[in-house]
Amino acid sequence: MALLRFVAGRVLSMVLVLVVVSLATYAVFYLLPSDPALLSCGKPCTPGNLAIARQYMGFDQPWFLQYLSFLAAVLVGRTYGTGPAAIHCAAPCFGYSFQQNAPVSDLIAGRVPVTFSLAIGAAVIWLCVGVGTGVVSALHRGRPLDRLLMAGSVAGVSAPTYLVGLLGILLFGFTLDVVPVSGYVPLTESPVDWAWHLVLPWLVLAFLHAALYARLTRNQMLNVLGETSSARPGRRACGSPA
Repeated sequence: MALLRFVAGRVLSMVLVLVVVSLATYAVFYLLPSDPALLSCGKPCTPGNLAIARQYMGFDQPWFLQYLSFLAAVLVGRTYGTGPAAIHCAAPCFGYSFQQNAPVSDLIAGRVPVTFSLAIGAAVIWLCVGVGTGVVSALHRGRPLDRLLMAGSVAGVSAPTYLVGLLGILLFGFTLDVVPVSGYVPLTESPVDWAWHLVLPWLVLAFLHAALYARLTRNQMLNVLGETSSARPGRRACGSPA
C-alpha cells in the first residue's frame, strides 16, 4: 500500500506539472500579438472572412474555454469546423497546423527519428570524448597537455550552440566541402548516408557537452588520486615495524 501511494503521488505530481506547464505555454502564445486566424485568412482578408476563420479555428471563444478544448482534444480528439470542410484531429490531438495541413502529433512523430538520431549519436561521442579527455587531463595535471585540454573545455562550455553550429557549417560544409550541410537520410535506407549527414551535428553537440563531462571527470579523477596518495603513507605505517 505504501508503494502504491508513492506511485500514485508521483503520477499525480507529474500530471499536475504537465497541466501547469501546458497552461503557462498556452498563456504565453495566447498573449502574443500574432493572430493565427489572420495568417490563415489570406489576402485580402475581410472582417467577415476573419470572423469565419476565427470561428473555424475556435478562437472566437474565451481563452479558458480554448484551453479546456485543448485538454479535451488530447484525450478524445477534436473536430475543427462543421460540414464537408470539417477537419478531424484524432486523439491525442495537440492541435492542428493549418499551414501544413497536418495534426501537430503527426508533425512531432515525423521528427522523432531525426531527434533520436541526433541525441543518441551525439551522446555516444560526447561521453567517450568527454570522459577520455577528463582522464587524460587528470593524469597530466599541471602539464601543457592538461592546460590545452582544459582551455578547449572552457571554450566548449562557454560557446553558444548556434554559433558553433554556424561556424561548423561555414568551415566544414562550405569552405572545405567535406560534409553535407543539410538533408537527412533514414537509417533504414542507407546507414552510411544516415551517419554521413549527421556527423557534423554530432560533432557540434559533442564538442559542447563533452567539455562539461571532461571537467567533471577531471575533478573526480583528481579527488580519487588525492585520496589514494594520502592513504598510502598510512598503510605503509601500519605495515612497518614499530
